[in-house]
Amino acid sequence: MKKPVMREKIVVAGGKAAWQLADEINGLPSETTDDVRKSIELVADLKGTRSLLVPMNFVSMRGSALDNKETFTMKKMTPSR
Repeated sequence: MKKPVMREKIVVAGGKAAWQLADEINGLPSETTDDVRKSIELVADLKGTRSLLVPMNFVSMRGSALDNKETFTMKKMTPSR
């Protein structure tokens, strides 16, 4: 789901009595610096809403369509200098 749509749905639904739950998968093989920036903005925008965002890192799984992609690691989270 695209982040602007996700933000809109959580903010609108969060105004009701229920909590909104979502997973955020980090480190997908096609993820760009702009995607990371948008993820950070999404978390900031959701502050004060009734939402729980669970961050997860991409893990390549045998037999999946992405099984030949490298798993997201701490080293990949750290900017290169």
